[in-house]
Amino acid sequence: MPAKAFPGGDARNIQLSAYCEKASESAAGFAQCYENAPTLRAIYPDVSVPAYNYPSIWVKIYRFWGDDTEAFFIKFWQVNALLLLFTIMILALKFNPASFAIFAFSPITLLAIERGECGDRALFARRYYSDVLCSPPAKPYGLQAKASAFTGS
Repeated sequence: MPAKAFPGGDARNIQLSAYCEKASESAAGFAQCYENAPTLRAIYPDVSVPAYNYPSIWVKIYRFWGDDTEAFFIKFWQVNALLLLFTIMILALKFNPASFAIFAFSPITLLAIERGECGDRALFARRYYSDVLCSPPAKPYGLQAKASAFTGS
């Protein structure tokens, strides 16, 4: 797949799909709207739009607000990024606070934020780690338990 030359590419595909679902009443109309990409071409005239390959729930969430403006898109993108960073922060606070910077500025996290893929990653992480996030801190095992017993801490 060719690299995209515009920021928020994946989130913009969600925006475009929501716009085209609202603007067209048939599958052919949707396909034509998606091909023409009016919301994207208004900002990036030479854009190449790939096929939509994300869960349909994101289009439904975006359509819920019914706002196709650039200002709303930026807010949508920022909220998704904050959700991802919040999930990373909760995990880091649970296990090792110093790891937040490592994970928050890792290449995969920065790419997810740049591409606008944060929402599904944050939801997946929250769902996948929900038992970890909600559980009490683990008791020390093995050498760590023996060392804490020996030192009295």
